Amino acid sequence: MKHYYIYWAPEVVLGKALCTGSDIWSLGVMTYLLLTGDYPFTIEQEDQTVKNILNANINWRPLNTYPKAINMLGNIFQIEPEKRWSAQQILAFCQDEFAIVIQRFWRGHL
Repeated sequence: MKHYYIYWAPEVVLGKALCTGSDIWSLGVMTYLLLTGDYPFTIEQEDQTVKNILNANINWRPLNTYPKAINMLGNIFQIEPEKRWSAQQILAFCQDEFAIVIQRFWRGHL
């Protein structure tokens, strides 16, 4: 299987038009890969990989101890592109957590 298929969103696999949501899906695959060192679904067989993409059948086990990552990626790996978080929503989610960490750190030094 060609490895770039792994980054394709369901609509791309189905031959539909690309959209911003397609890029968000790819970002989710890359984020998952960076966090776990593996792909979000098995890639041994092309037909199974296509099914996993079309059904958003993600292997969440490697992230079980990271509920915030599961929350973010769960909102990225939506089958319908219009239901996926936008880049702004992803950044807001990440910045919100970062702001909380910074506040705790700052309060600890006051």
